[in-house]
Amino acid sequence: MDLIKDGQAYADRRRTHSLKSQFTASRLECNNYDFLTVHLYRQIYPSAAKDSLVLKMVGWDKGTFGNHSQLIVRDKGVSLLVDPNLGLIARTDLASLRKGVKVKPSQLVQFSFRRELTSSLETSLNRFRANVRNALLGGKYPSSVFLYSTNPDVILGYRKK
Repeated sequence: MDLIKDGQAYADRRRTHSLKSQFTASRLECNNYDFLTVHLYRQIYPSAAKDSLVLKMVGWDKGTFGNHSQLIVRDKGVSLLVDPNLGLIARTDLASLRKGVKVKPSQLVQFSFRRELTSSLETSLNRFRANVRNALLGGKYPSSVFLYSTNPDVILGYRKK
């Protein structure tokens, strides 16, 4: 699940999802940004593994932005879409995304700033970021193929099924 297909080979898929492997990877794809985010949250707040917070990693393909992975975080009746790769957070839930409910601009924050190795990568990332943002604001998620919803806490060993 590579964010930008720039002619480089996909990252080594044989690596594990451990925190160490995330830090030592030469490059991260969107799903690994999700895993890294969950690892960092669980390391900073270890008691949170027993809290009511529910994390879901969701994958999409095609549509307005192509293949991508994001997190849905829910706690105490509030649901957020969190995109660690793009530095984007929106107040919405999976059902609303799949129904095409538009996210209001006041319910979306994007605070990412990141320098890429090349200007072409930076241009591609900025275009991709705009496509995801526009899909949220325009209610265009149903045009994407919903691939999966999984619990990263289970995959990473923070919780049992």
